[in-house]
Amino acid sequence: MFQRKWRLVRGLLLGLLACGLACAVCLMSDPLTRFLEYRTQARLNHANRLDYLVGTVEPLFLAEDHWNFLDLSPDGRWLEIAKAVRDDWSREEALMDMETYRIYNIEYMGGGDSYWVDNRHLILGGSVVKVPELKYWRLKELPHWEDDPTVLKQLAGVSRVMAVEGKLPVSYVVISTDPAYPYTVDIRAGDKTELGTILGDIPYTIVPESVWRANMGQSNKRVYSPDGKYFVSGGEYSAKDDTYYPQSLDKSYSWGMLCVYSAENQYCPGLIFDTETEALAAMAGKKGWSADILGWAPDSSGVYLQFGPLGGGYGFAPAGFPTYKLLVPGQKPSGKRPIVVNN
Repeated sequence: MFQRKWRLVRGLLLGLLACGLACAVCLMSDPLTRFLEYRTQARLNHANRLDYLVGTVEPLFLAEDHWNFLDLSPDGRWLEIAKAVRDDWSREEALMDMETYRIYNIEYMGGGDSYWVDNRHLILGGSVVKVPELKYWRLKELPHWEDDPTVLKQLAGVSRVMAVEGKLPVSYVVISTDPAYPYTVDIRAGDKTELGTILGDIPYTIVPESVWRANMGQSNKRVYSPDGKYFVSGGEYSAKDDTYYPQSLDKSYSWGMLCVYSAENQYCPGLIFDTETEALAAMAGKKGWSADILGWAPDSSGVYLQFGPLGGGYGFAPAGFPTYKLLVPGQKPSGKRPIVVNN
């Protein structure tokens, strides 16, 4: 009798405790849920808006275009664009001619990330894409050179290989840009001299990290326009003058130094400075978003900026990432819009 009553009381207490915990979780999660919903909805509603602007911008892609993954060739002539088309992160890939604004669809065969090794060759997963011909071919991965030094015989007669540094620790990723020799091989070498000794008579070009990683991690570097009149870099905000000054070249900065933080605003703008005077020439910023510098236009007319939410990836920007061309003083918008071409 006592045990049965105790089980009843214990059950009642456990039930009340469970209800209390559930209510507590509801009280705590409801504000969080509402905050996340507000944050997402705000970004959805205002994805294309710029809150801070000095000078003129020209829209390249609006958020609703959903071209969220962009990589500009070193000379600014071609732009790789991609979008996730399914939940499994499969991609729709294309290349955009930055002179004509024509977009050409290309096939993504999978196999890894994408990056430019020079102005004419894009490594797209396990393939090479060549512009402007828009020809691409699948790469065959050879065994590691240290495991089998004879693998380099496969490259005898190749016109050129690209030795990408920084992709692997103490190793170079060697990629042939000759379609007759569609091979890639990892070579462990301590420095460029050792790499040259290993490659022997094989023609090669070193691809430094500053090329294939574009401007990533270089917030204290100055990236000059092709004509040298302007540069983009991180900036130090002066509340006294209400303007930006270029970051000092003799200091090391994190990405956070690009941002303006206050109780009301958090944003990381794109900044163009005059080379001669180092005065701010143009700026584009957006509350809660960060400007990713893609690179300069070949004619020095402006710099391409893609905006993404601070502290979050694609999931925090369901409307997509808008991309603009921030123009240098005196330049006017071209009025062109991207056109998809059936190639």
